[in-house]
Amino acid sequence: MNGAGRRWTPAALLALGILLTRSVNTQQRLPLRRPLAEVVPQTLDGFAGQDVALSDDARRVAGVTTYLARTYGAIPGDQTRGFTLY
Repeated sequence: MNGAGRRWTPAALLALGILLTRSVNTQQRLPLRRPLAEVVPQTLDGFAGQDVALSDDARRVAGVTTYLARTYGAIPGDQTRGFTLY
């Protein structure tokens, strides 16, 4: 490849990437069959769940319309640690 060809290779690759990016369709939003709170159980393997509400700002930034944020902890009397499900 000569000097002129090497000089234009990055520009050509950038232009190709732009064209490919522009040709991709936008994502389609699919409705949930059932609400997430119905699908994910309130108790998992002995851990009791507690729903956590996101602030309006957090929901706006994340772009969610439906979400489930739930923290699971040990049932009272159990010393096991918990976990969080997003």
